[in-house]
Amino acid sequence: MHRRLCSLVSVAVLGASLTVPGVSVARDAIMAEALFREGRALMDAGNYDSACPKLAESYSQDPATGTLLALALCE
Repeated sequence: MHRRLCSLVSVAVLGASLTVPGVSVARDAIMAEALFREGRALMDAGNYDSACPKLAESYSQDPATGTLLALALCE
Protein backbone atom coordinates (compact mmCIF):
# COMPACT_ATOMS: atom_id res chain seq x y z
CA MET A 1 0.00 0.00 0.00
CA HIS A 2 2.78 2.46 0.94
CA ARG A 3 4.65 1.61 -2.25
CA ARG A 4 1.59 2.30 -4.39
CA LEU A 5 0.99 5.62 -2.65
CA CYS A 6 4.61 6.64 -3.28
CA SER A 7 4.24 5.73 -6.94
CA LEU A 8 1.07 7.80 -7.27
CA VAL A 9 2.67 10.78 -5.57
CA SER A 10 5.71 10.48 -7.83
CA VAL A 11 3.54 10.43 -10.95
CA ALA A 12 1.54 13.42 -9.69
CA VAL A 13 4.67 15.45 -8.96
CA LEU A 14 6.17 14.56 -12.33
CA GLY A 15 2.96 15.51 -14.11
CA ALA A 16 2.75 18.83 -12.31
CA SER A 17 6.35 19.67 -13.08
CA LEU A 18 5.80 18.99 -16.77
CA THR A 19 2.73 21.21 -17.05
CA VAL A 20 3.92 24.25 -15.12
CA PRO A 21 6.54 25.39 -17.70
CA GLY A 22 3.92 25.10 -20.43
CA VAL A 23 1.66 27.52 -18.59
CA SER A 24 4.53 29.96 -18.16
CA VAL A 25 5.43 29.78 -21.85
CA ALA A 26 1.81 30.34 -22.88
CA ARG A 27 1.54 33.32 -20.52
CA ASP A 28 4.75 34.77 -21.98
CA ALA A 29 3.42 34.37 -25.52
CA ILE A 30 0.14 36.09 -24.63
CA MET A 31 1.99 38.97 -22.97
CA ALA A 32 4.37 39.19 -25.94
CA GLU A 33 1.45 39.37 -28.37
CA ALA A 34 -0.20 42.18 -26.40
CA LEU A 35 3.07 44.12 -26.23
CA PHE A 36 3.65 43.57 -29.95
CA ARG A 37 0.20 44.90 -30.85
CA GLU A 38 0.68 47.95 -28.61
CA GLY A 39 4.10 48.58 -30.10
CA ARG A 40 2.82 48.33 -33.66
CA ALA A 41 -0.07 50.67 -32.91
CA LEU A 42 2.34 53.18 -31.42
CA MET A 43 4.60 52.85 -34.47
CA ASP A 44 1.65 53.43 -36.79
CA ALA A 45 0.87 56.58 -34.80
CA GLY A 46 4.47 57.74 -35.21
CA ASN A 47 5.29 57.39 -31.50
CA TYR A 48 8.56 55.50 -31.86
CA ASP A 49 9.91 56.50 -28.44
CA SER A 50 7.10 54.52 -26.78
CA ALA A 51 6.82 51.79 -29.42
CA CYS A 52 10.41 50.53 -29.41
CA PRO A 53 10.53 49.54 -25.70
CA LYS A 54 7.25 47.64 -26.05
CA LEU A 55 8.57 45.75 -29.06
CA ALA A 56 11.84 45.01 -27.25
CA GLU A 57 9.93 43.64 -24.25
CA SER A 58 7.72 41.58 -26.57
CA TYR A 59 10.81 40.10 -28.17
CA SER A 60 12.31 39.25 -24.78
CA GLN A 61 9.08 37.48 -23.76
CA ASP A 62 8.76 35.50 -27.02
CA PRO A 63 11.59 35.91 -29.55
CA ALA A 64 9.69 35.84 -32.83
CA THR A 65 11.16 36.88 -36.17
CA GLY A 66 8.31 39.28 -36.96
CA THR A 67 8.85 41.07 -33.66
CA LEU A 68 12.56 41.38 -34.34
CA LEU A 69 11.82 42.89 -37.75
CA ALA A 70 9.34 45.35 -36.26
CA LEU A 71 11.86 46.30 -33.59
CA ALA A 72 14.53 46.87 -36.24
CA LEU A 73 12.18 49.10 -38.20
CA CYS A 74 11.26 50.96 -35.04
CA GLU A 75 14.89 51.59 -34.12
